Amino acid sequence: MSPLVRRGRWIYLVLMTIVGFKCGSSMVISLIGEQESLDYILNLVMPLLTIFLIISVWQGIYRHRWTLAIVCLYQGGKTLAPLIYAMVHLAMITPPDQSDFFLNFVIQLFLRPLLYSCFFILVGLLVLLLPSLKAFIKYQSESENQGWLGRFIRPEDKNARHKLMDLIDALHEAREGGPPTTVENHLGDLPVPSGTLVLGDPQDLPSIEIPNINSDVVSIFAKFLQYPSGLKTMSGLVIAIGTDEPTSPRKKIGNLAIDSARVVVADEVDIEEHWSDTDLERIGVISTEEDDLLLRELEQRFHLEAVQVNSTHAEVQGPISEAMEAEIEEYLLSEPRYAEFSYRHFHVQSENSFDRVNDSDQGWEFLPISKVDSPKMFISSTGHGDGCYDVFCEYKDDRPVKITIDFMGEE
Repeated sequence: MSPLVRRGRWIYLVLMTIVGFKCGSSMVISLIGEQESLDYILNLVMPLLTIFLIISVWQGIYRHRWTLAIVCLYQGGKTLAPLIYAMVHLAMITPPDQSDFFLNFVIQLFLRPLLYSCFFILVGLLVLLLPSLKAFIKYQSESENQGWLGRFIRPEDKNARHKLMDLIDALHEAREGGPPTTVENHLGDLPVPSGTLVLGDPQDLPSIEIPNINSDVVSIFAKFLQYPSGLKTMSGLVIAIGTDEPTSPRKKIGNLAIDSARVVVADEVDIEEHWSDTDLERIGVISTEEDDLLLRELEQRFHLEAVQVNSTHAEVQGPISEAMEAEIEEYLLSEPRYAEFSYRHFHVQSENSFDRVNDSDQGWEFLPISKVDSPKMFISSTGHGDGCYDVFCEYKDDRPVKITIDFMGEE
């Protein structure tokens, strides 16, 4: 479990414990009150639905994240709207010399329900937007991490991906001349000066940490399925550490949840010190493949200075701010000549670490983590795109000597 996922788990536990307690206490108070005035929808059904959604998201039902967020936003909104209406009208009829009385009255009468409604709205927004919560809920949704409720509601999902992959493999066999053979190629060596190797999706590093690496470098091998036609499909990665033979059987140490169709392998300290989520350069790229009409328009309209780099595009001198990027995109979308493929006519090119990984057009590659030549990271496609892939390790005593990432399902 990555630090981002762990942080999301604790935030989810704290927020949903408060929400669940509030819903439970609300139902108890409603049941012991006067039954004639009981609104079963608001006082019983909504709290029960909220508690069910909290449990179901924890149990791994990812699609219930949106429902939980909407319910929380509704719970807060239905209280906040009449509160604001009442406070506004009360402020309008309060004489100017009675402002202290108005403030004290609002605090005594409205503060608790106001905090209650704002809290529920905040929870709804965090469930939708907070990266750590989204990462945790996605982690829970992976089949191996699902609890009894997730398996009960969608028991067929566990093997659905493997069935799809089997179908794709069968189509490959029919098209490429028969079943493949497995080949293994050495791709290169990666320094691990800190003694800890990290693996993960470029959006969520590190996802898996492997400490106690007793070697300055690790050797990376790729396993390929090679068809009679010559097509090669990557089926996994093998990371060899030193020359010792393992003395323990292969042990599963985790899952890699991949959303970018790529996996990153690197030294832990190198990632901490050199991975960049932002890039101040933000180079604006203007297409001149057809003509330089757009280049002249943007230079004149937005007071830009651009330099022709080659026959197909020019680059703006100086960084393009996010606000400027939004203005240019709005202009392109308003022009029929550019609206349909606005990105092809203008885009901002970034050189942060994620973009360096994502923009690579190679099946695998050793890339600098930042713009300098070193240190490097190893990146690779996963063969079958996004998914959750098993990671195994073999040990000699307590030291890892062989790590395997399986892209095709358990062997």
